[in-house]
Amino acid sequence: MSRIWKRSILLGLAVPNVVAGAWAVVAPASWYENFPGWSPRVVSALPPFNEHLAADTGAGLLATGLTMLVAGAWLRRDATVVALVGYL
Repeated sequence: MSRIWKRSILLGLAVPNVVAGAWAVVAPASWYENFPGWSPRVVSALPPFNEHLAADTGAGLLATGLTMLVAGAWLRRDATVVALVGYL
């Protein structure tokens, strides 16, 4: 597999997590009410709203996404394995 494909796959997996994670960390109430952005509302189907849980979930998504971004930038085997295991 070429380096371009590997990088594209890693970045393609990273971007949604970084976006959703940053959104949940910055605005947990908005993320809770509107995620994933279409109906039915997946997250808000489980009330009541818990800001701590929403922010922690966002931090986990953000960390996973950033790990994938680093692996995509470096394309080192060890970083890629750690990122993919964390993603799974």
